[in-house]
Amino acid sequence: MKKFIVVMSVFILPFLPVEVVAENCTGSTGEMFRCAQRMFEKADAKLNQVWQQLPQGTRDNLRQAQLNWINYKEQKCRNEADMGRNGTTQPLIELGCLTGETEKRTAELEKF
Repeated sequence: MKKFIVVMSVFILPFLPVEVVAENCTGSTGEMFRCAQRMFEKADAKLNQVWQQLPQGTRDNLRQAQLNWINYKEQKCRNEADMGRNGTTQPLIELGCLTGETEKRTAELEKF
């Protein structure tokens, strides 16, 4: 068990956003996955809310950039998750990346 905690601390926690760590996403891998999934869904909902609040003209001007960003985010996070090498950490790394990138994009959009 101690070995598992050390592995988690060294290899997974650095890839998870502060909110996921602060949310205390601990326990079994399944529990950590469900917690990380909730955190991503929360970040994604906020991004969508911010997007909908942008003026229509701004959304029209940013639409292609937003679609490009979605593709970038998904590819970047898949690549980061490959470090998990199809192990149980792979989805956690991917969700952590997706959450972090989504929160960054939300902050960018809030400036408009």
